[in-house]
Amino acid sequence: MPPTSQSCNTQVCTTYSWSIGSWGTCSNNQQTRSVVCQNSSGQTVSDGYCTTTKPATVQSCTSTTYSWQTHTWGTCSASCGGGTQTRIVQCEDNYGYVVNNWMCSGTMPPTSQSCNTQACTTYSWNIGNWGTCTNNQQTRSVICKNNNNQTVSDSYCTTTKPATVQSCTSTTYSWQTHTWGTCSASCGGGTQTRIVQCEDNYGYVVNNWMCSGIMPPTSQSCNTQACTTYSWKTGNWGTCVNGTRDRTVLCERDDGVLVSSSYCDSNTRPVSSESCISTTYSWNIGNWGTCTNNQQTRSVTCKNNNNQTVSDSYCTTTKPATVQSCNSYTYTWTTGSWGTCSGGQQTRSVSCQRSDGINVSNSYCNSGTQPATVQSCATYSWYR
Repeated sequence: MPPTSQSCNTQVCTTYSWSIGSWGTCSNNQQTRSVVCQNSSGQTVSDGYCTTTKPATVQSCTSTTYSWQTHTWGTCSASCGGGTQTRIVQCEDNYGYVVNNWMCSGTMPPTSQSCNTQACTTYSWNIGNWGTCTNNQQTRSVICKNNNNQTVSDSYCTTTKPATVQSCTSTTYSWQTHTWGTCSASCGGGTQTRIVQCEDNYGYVVNNWMCSGIMPPTSQSCNTQACTTYSWKTGNWGTCVNGTRDRTVLCERDDGVLVSSSYCDSNTRPVSSESCISTTYSWNIGNWGTCTNNQQTRSVTCKNNNNQTVSDSYCTTTKPATVQSCNSYTYTWTTGSWGTCSGGQQTRSVSCQRSDGINVSNSYCNSGTQPATVQSCATYSWYR
């Protein structure tokens, strides 16, 4: 028998709803938004298709303000020992809309913080000292404690509980020394320490009074040798050439051996080159002094062109003599008698005489005091 019914209009029924946009910027105490009617396919249709009241497209408003809004802190990443928790921090306007962070003033509240910083509780066995050996047996206390030194149930300690009873024999005690530690200085004298403790013959540390004899030292001097020092050594300045002069700068160990510059302090390294003014040097020669014991002296010093006295080594020419032989004679003018007046003039002899009475060249006497050899004169005759 042919079917008496069949499906029809199987397509999805079309629905309509209002598509509401965001409110625009508040201007003149008013802001707008788009409100359109759309079908279930997202197509905009005539408002008449939407059967509910159309939402407002205009509303009154006031100036928009922005502020940081913080959400609740999240769960801490650790229950102890220090963890981190985060939260959402966003910039919102006074209508509750999230906006760009730059629109909020002031420092953004933190988005993460430390949490549960308290130390985690740990548990360990607290072991007492072995007691006195009695009837070949000795005991000790072994209790479980947390890191706050509180006694708790043994079940909190996860490792095997150490023995509280052991067999024993007569106990002896002796000083036990550990290895010396590192010296506090590599040279110039330092100190190193070591652990010294009284132990019984089972290796347990006991009170020091239980060991006899003097306790070995726990500290001693070490590396007492003098520290090697390094210093900069400079040579003499060289000749000034083109406004610059140089010198050697070397690093010297305290035993006089030259070493790499890296051993000396670079911050105190003297300069090896400097500006200069070309300097000339010449001999400055003084006058000969008085002749004494057939000898006379004069000063001869090397000076630069600033008239500063410097070492003779700066003057490259041969140094003039500072001492010479001489004699101790004195020289004076001696005069003879005036001769006969003739022709209105008369003459006399004038000679330079050494102090031993010998006549010498006139050049030995002072020419400025030489007596005259000629003078005017008059002749007279009887008149009858």
